[in-house]
Amino acid sequence: MGRGNLSRVLAAAAVAGVLATSASAAGLPFAVVAAGGAEPTGAHRANGYIATSLAATRPWAKRLTGADRKAVRAIPFARFDAVAVFLDGLPCAQKVVVTRVTRNGRELQVDVAFTRPPIGMATCVRTSTVYRVLRLRKAPVATPAPTRVRVVVRARA
Repeated sequence: MGRGNLSRVLAAAAVAGVLATSASAAGLPFAVVAAGGAEPTGAHRANGYIATSLAATRPWAKRLTGADRKAVRAIPFARFDAVAVFLDGLPCAQKVVVTRVTRNGRELQVDVAFTRPPIGMATCVRTSTVYRVLRLRKAPVATPAPTRVRVVVRARA
């Protein structure tokens, strides 16, 4: 291999590395299939759950509204997984948005942003906990399914 060919190969490898890094930084594609307010559980932090089948939604689906449970049942679990995020411990979260979902090994990270209540609001009394249910395409067969969901919550100004 000549010097010119080697430099082209190295340049191509560097570009491939940059593309792979930017693709992973962009996160996984997802769709929000349900959003609403659930009965608070008394938990003091946000919780995330992954379901690879309809049966796996049982621990958290009972917290959803009837219409949202129907939306979860409509997910084709042969091709998609469901991820539920409950913002327990954040009763005053407003304008909640899932900004990114990334995967690191068998862990999914769901980044969530919300707006704090306006300055001057002394107390916030909320009788529900905000939730979002996401639909994600299943990982390739050779890749083990995620087993843990970490929720990262950031307040916006």
